[in-house]
Amino acid sequence: MSFRSVIIRGCLCLLLTIGFAEPAGAQEYDPAPLRTPATLPADGLPASQGEFIQWLETNAASVPRERQAAVREHVYALISANVKARVAAGFPAFPGERDSALADLFSWGDRLGVFGAYRVARALDATRPHLPPANLVPRPFEITLDSGYFTFESSRPRWAIRFPYYFMLGAATHQRMGTDFEGDVIVLSTLFAPNDPAIGSASQATILLIATDSAAADRGENFWLNNLALDKTPTGDDLLPGTRDYRGFDTALSMNKEMVSIPIPGGVMLIAYLGLTGTFEANRPHFLNLLESLRTTH
Repeated sequence: MSFRSVIIRGCLCLLLTIGFAEPAGAQEYDPAPLRTPATLPADGLPASQGEFIQWLETNAASVPRERQAAVREHVYALISANVKARVAAGFPAFPGERDSALADLFSWGDRLGVFGAYRVARALDATRPHLPPANLVPRPFEITLDSGYFTFESSRPRWAIRFPYYFMLGAATHQRMGTDFEGDVIVLSTLFAPNDPAIGSASQATILLIATDSAAADRGENFWLNNLALDKTPTGDDLLPGTRDYRGFDTALSMNKEMVSIPIPGGVMLIAYLGLTGTFEANRPHFLNLLESLRTTH
C-alpha cells in the first residue's frame, strides 16, 4: 500500500466521524491537475475569451437546448485555461485581487445554469453592480465560498464536501431514483484536460455524488452500478476501510469509471468518477481530494 493510500484512509476515517462544527476538509487540493496543458474542446466556439464573451452577448439567448451544454462547458474550458495560466506564472490558483475578466466568465456561468458561479463573480469583482443570481441551489442544499473553495452541504442525510471554485456544479437535486427510493444527486465537473491523442480534443471529468438513507442503501448501490455499467464485484482495493470500490471501462467510448460506496450515519454515499482516457488520469487527484473532504454528522 502506498504512503498516499495510508494518508487517505486515515483522513477519511477521521472526517467521517467529526461533526459539522469543524471546517469541511481544510486541505488544499493537489496542484498536479493545474499543471496539465490548457487545451480547449473542439466545439467550434471562439478560443479567445474576448471574442467568446462577445459571441455570448449576441447569441446566448438563442442557443438551442441541445447546444447549451457545450456553451456552458466552453465557459469552464476558458476558466480552466485562465487558472492554469495563473499557476504556471507562479500566482495562486484563486486571485487575491480583483479580476474582472475571470469574473465575467463566472457571471456567464451563472446565467448559463451553474450553481454557485455568481458567488465567484462577486468575490472577484465586488466593485461593480451585479445582477441577482440566476441560479440558487435548492433546498435541502447550501453552498458557500471561502478563499477559493466551495463548501456544499445537504441536510438529509447530513453531509458536506469541499471543492475548488473552478469546478462546475451542474446539478443538485433531491429526487426519486428508480421506482422506490430517493436521495441527493450532485454532478460536478473538474478542470478541462487533454484527452488521449487517439480521442483528440479536451474534456472535463465528472464526479457524481449520490446520498440515500440506510433503508435504500443496497437498492441505491445496485441502481447506480447498473446505470453506470460497472462490474458488481468490488475491486478489493478500497480507499477506506468499510467501503466498496468498483471500476469499469467502456471500450467504445474510452471512458474510465469508478465508484466508491461509503457508509455514512443514517445512509450511504456513492461517489463516482468518470472520464475519457487522458482527462481521467489528469484529474483523478482531485477526485481523491474530494473524497478526503467528505464529512458527516451523526
